[in-house]
Amino acid sequence: MNTDVASLEAGREAVERHAWSEGYELLKESDTAGTIPPEDLERLAGAAWWMGQLDDCISARERAFAAYMEAGDPRRAAMVATMLAKDQYFKGASSIGTGWVNRAERLLAGVSECVEQGYLERLKGVIAHEGAGDYEKALEHGRRALDLAMRFGDRDLQAIALHDQGRALVALGQVEEGMALMDEATVAAVSGELAPLTTGVVYCNTITACAELADYRRAGDWTEAAKRWCERQAIAGFPGMCRVYRASVMLTKGAWAEAEQEARRACDELGTFNLSYAAEAFYELGEIRHRSGD
Repeated sequence: MNTDVASLEAGREAVERHAWSEGYELLKESDTAGTIPPEDLERLAGAAWWMGQLDDCISARERAFAAYMEAGDPRRAAMVATMLAKDQYFKGASSIGTGWVNRAERLLAGVSECVEQGYLERLKGVIAHEGAGDYEKALEHGRRALDLAMRFGDRDLQAIALHDQGRALVALGQVEEGMALMDEATVAAVSGELAPLTTGVVYCNTITACAELADYRRAGDWTEAAKRWCERQAIAGFPGMCRVYRASVMLTKGAWAEAEQEARRACDELGTFNLSYAAEAFYELGEIRHRSGD
């Protein structure tokens, strides 16, 4: 086995066990040495995302998209397009994000019903909820996403679509019903049933909803559960973002020293990844110092 092939296989194995730093370096080495398949470009993108290297993540996904298009695989290309849309929205480049959403829609318009359409419905729901504040529309997209997830047996999409419906119901004032759906989805997430990215999305959105409702007991329960899950997986949640939420929960529980440690680490990790979350991390750090008399 030559060195390039060995690095590629080792990189795949590292990503499989969620050793993101190791996988990122090995796959990047293989990518530099020569052309790697689009599936491995997706693995490289995922590892880069967990490492907080968003530009590398986007670059790898763009190349994976082009490779799937060249191979005549519109469904997989559309799936990557939805991921690129989320990446660009995350960066604050909404026009580019919308362009990728439109690209995914066009690619899936000409294929038979598939689970990728469910992921597109889910993305449209997030845009309606977070971008437009149209919670009724978000709920409709969530229901269509869940229907497709159930029919195609996709457990990650099932959980996140259920969770999205819960978020929409809470926003519409149906708090008890909405939180019940969110709790159900979060159980699946922190018990290790779902992929790390899905788990992180569900966890972060649950904590956000708890904070908005001032339900700090529930936020604390899920923070502890998510922490145990992260320790089992040898990961720390989203790059820096989950630390912001943890710091906030720890602060309300009076664990100021631990909260400050999490907030400082979040500041370091989020500086080049997402400025909006980095601002939240610095705000949280300032709140901690304020309460401690500094």
